[in-house]
Order: sequence, then structure tokens, then C-alpha cells
Amino acid sequence: MSGTTTGAITSALLLLFVMCGDAAEPTGNALFDAAAHGEVLLLAPRASRDEFGRSLADAGSNWTELANAVRELEGEEREACIRLVNGMPHLDRLEMTEETLLEHVEYAYRARTEMPYAVPDAMYEPYILTYRVEEEPVDAWRAELWERFAPVAQSERTAEATARAINRDLAAAVSEREKELFGPRQSPLLTLRSGRGTDAEISILAAAAMKAVGIPSRQAGVPALGSEEGAASWIEVFTGEQWVPLYPLEPDAFADFSFTEKEHWRNVTLVVTRSAFEELLVTENYTEVGTVELSFVSGGKPAAAFEHFSISVLNRGALVPLDALDAVADDNGQFTATLGNGRYIIQAGTRDESGNPFVMMRHISLTPGSTKRLAFDISPGGHEFSITREELARFEDALAVWIAFDLEGEPSRRMLPLIASVLDRRSKVLDVTFAYMGVNPDNADDAREALGQTAVIKTVRDRKEWYYVDELGEHHAIGESGVELPVIRIYARRGGEVILHSEGYDLNIERRLSRVIDDHLQELLDQ
Repeated sequence: MSGTTTGAITSALLLLFVMCGDAAEPTGNALFDAAAHGEVLLLAPRASRDEFGRSLADAGSNWTELANAVRELEGEEREACIRLVNGMPHLDRLEMTEETLLEHVEYAYRARTEMPYAVPDAMYEPYILTYRVEEEPVDAWRAELWERFAPVAQSERTAEATARAINRDLAAAVSEREKELFGPRQSPLLTLRSGRGTDAEISILAAAAMKAVGIPSRQAGVPALGSEEGAASWIEVFTGEQWVPLYPLEPDAFADFSFTEKEHWRNVTLVVTRSAFEELLVTENYTEVGTVELSFVSGGKPAAAFEHFSISVLNRGALVPLDALDAVADDNGQFTATLGNGRYIIQAGTRDESGNPFVMMRHISLTPGSTKRLAFDISPGGHEFSITREELARFEDALAVWIAFDLEGEPSRRMLPLIASVLDRRSKVLDVTFAYMGVNPDNADDAREALGQTAVIKTVRDRKEWYYVDELGEHHAIGESGVELPVIRIYARRGGEVILHSEGYDLNIERRLSRVIDDHLQELLDQ
């Protein structure tokens, strides 16, 4: 064959290759275009088609990996795959491969249909189909874990017996190592193959093993222990009747909710469960709890949706915020958290008109069944008056404070924590008496929680005694047809004059009390 003929054939083959390449699926950095690649969208049910298109567009040039996986599947598996794609975070869409996605969908479906126990329909997608447990790398782990643990499930026959058997297997196969300062979580397969992992990595492996054989599972743990350093991690499995704890390295503690508390006495602050991209708080299942009720006001009004605050634990010298609380105040400026017994720090921050930061910190101790109420005035320019210990000694009990209140409803219930927060920070210069105008013993207990165990609270049950006496000696009725509660009167020890009188609703009371008390102290300092 002549060189000319050979060159012509080579050119023709090259042209054919190029033409075939043009007709093939987009490769390289081609992006998804709904107009050009509309046939892919037709694979999705009509109700999720628009969302599927947005998900493919979000995947950048990796959209073909996701689309090809969807093309390979049919029926329920295809629809499940599309829901997985639509639920992925952005980075997973950029990294997920066709092979990995297919393995997760196909083996999850096998676990649903081939295991001897039934998987509740409502739990299949969130707790079995999902490919991620926590923040570990996205990996194709189902096939290997299926091959290892599916025979166990076929032998044990029930979800609980299978979970217990796998628990014993993992406890013998892996051991815990210390967490390194840097580096990401390792994948479940790396933990299994190496036989070592951190507390969290072993729990991720345990959850993946359960998901691989169709047992609903979710990671659980204490993100920050109390005074004890570090965190604690385990998983929860659904046995067919309820969620129970499974401790990967402690098979004898299966379903024992008290195990973590016994191992970390008085350090179980907050228990969080996590599955794929969902978090739930289940603290009360693992320890006795107390309640923290916070309220925020600004300019005398509730600080709706205020979010610049945190609840932290002092974790071996470091303040660790409990971010899982998702701390945001409601429309009334209030936030409630349920926590294990222990000591906590509440921090709230704001800035004045010049942009200068102002951070308030309060310390609380929770006991089982207790409720602690704290209030923060986050109005701009809310800086505290400072006074030295020597100066404080000069003005001890410089002011007498008398406060009458009830707790039947507003305004006393909302204002009392605001009042208490000011008086507590200036307790050395104040002689404070609280008068509870009511007969409900439960309300009196609530007042004790809000004001502190050392507060002087006098209960006045007889309505004939519901009055205050002014500086002229005249009696003024309180409640019903008299003045509205709460009533606040502050007297200067020197001279006996009344430097503040307040009646009824005033959400700016924290700022008013602070300024009146601090101004009086400043006058004393200037003398």
C-alpha cells in the first residue's frame, strides 16, 4: 500500500473519530444546559424535574457522572437515585462518581429487599439509602461491608440480633487511636482495613455497617463534655420498636442509655444524633436535664431573631460552644435549651454605634429538673460600670432595693430575669428584698430559680398587705385596682431618698436599673 493511500485512510479514520466524539456524551468541563440536555431531565418524575435540573447545574462539569448513574437505573432505584442527587450538598455533587453512586443505590436496595427483617418505609431513605454518616470522605463502602456482614444478618434473622453480632465483630476488629491535630475523617473502609480509628471514625464505620445490612442507624454523641476534655461518640440503631444506643467498642453496653453518663460522670452536656444531613437533640434520653431560658431585649423591645450568642462548656480550660443547639432567638427574643447537669457559660455580643464590640458573659449551674432564666439587654452602648474591690468595700449595701412581683403572667414573668441579671452583677452594693405577691407555691419556686437560691424572697399572701409606702408615709395598693406589678423601688442608704420608682411593664428595665445604680455609685466615688 502506497504512502499516499495510507495517509488518506489515516485522515479518514481521524475524521470519523472526531465525528463520533462530537456525537458522544459531553466530557471535560462541559456544563449542564437544560435546553441542550433536556432528555436527561425526562428521566426524573415531573414533580422533581426542575429540582433535578438545578442539582445537575450545581454539579459543574461533574454532572455527567450523576446523570450517567441515573441512566443506568430503573424504577424505584432510579427515583431514589434522583432524590439522593437532589439532596446532596454542593461539594458532594462536584466529587461523586457514577460508580460510587450506583453502588450506594443498588446495595441499599438489596439491603431493603434481601434481609430477613423489614425496613420501615419511612426510615429507608434517611437512615439506609443515604451514603454519608458525618463528615467522612464520600466512598463506595457498601459492597465490601455487605460481603462481610450480610451473612451475619441472614444467620441472626432479626435486626436487634444482627446489630449485637456486628457490634461484637467490630469490637474485636478495631481499636481506638487518638485524634490527630490535623487531617480529615477517614473513610469507613480505611478504619476497617487498618483496624484503627478515632472514637468518631469507629462510630462512622459502625453506622455504615448497619446501613449496609438494612438496619436504620445514625451517629450519636456528646460534642463537648463538661469539665472533662474532649467529646464522646457512638451510634443509635432502630431495632424495629425504638432507637437504642450501640457503643462500637463496648458490645455489653448495647441499649444501655446510662452507659455514657457512667463513663463521663456529670459531663454529658448535650447529646446529638446525626444521619446524613439531619441533626436531632436527644439529651434527655441519656442524662437528667435542666432547662436554660434566655431572653434578649434591645431598646426596650424583644430582640427578635437575635443570633449573636452561644452556650458553651468550659472543656479543660477552653470554652467550647455547643453549636448543635442552633442558637437563634424566636420572634419574642427568647431561646430555650435542654442540657445535662453541669456548668455553662452564656455569651452574648453586640456593637455600639461606633462599631465597638460589647460582650456579656454569664455563668450558670444546672441541676436535674432545674430551670435557669437569664436576660440580656443588647441595646447599643450597654457597657458596664466598673468599680475596684477597694471602692466596692466602701459602698457595701449603699442601696436598698425593694421589688414586688407576681408570676401569673406578663409583665413580671418576663421582667424578673432582666431585673435579676442587673442586681446579681452589683450584689455587693445592694441590699435587695423581693416580695412575691401571690399564693401559688409553684410560682414561688419559679421565682427562686430565676433569682438564685440566696435571694431574699418574702411571700405576701394576704391581699390586704399588697401595698407599698412612699416617702411621705402614704400607702399605695398594688395589683387588681392598684398599681401594676412589678413595682421596683431603690433607696439610697445615705439620705434615704428614692432614686428609682418603676411600675408595670418596662422591657428596658435592665438598662434603667444599670444607669440609676451606676450613676449613684459614680456620685459616691466623686465625693
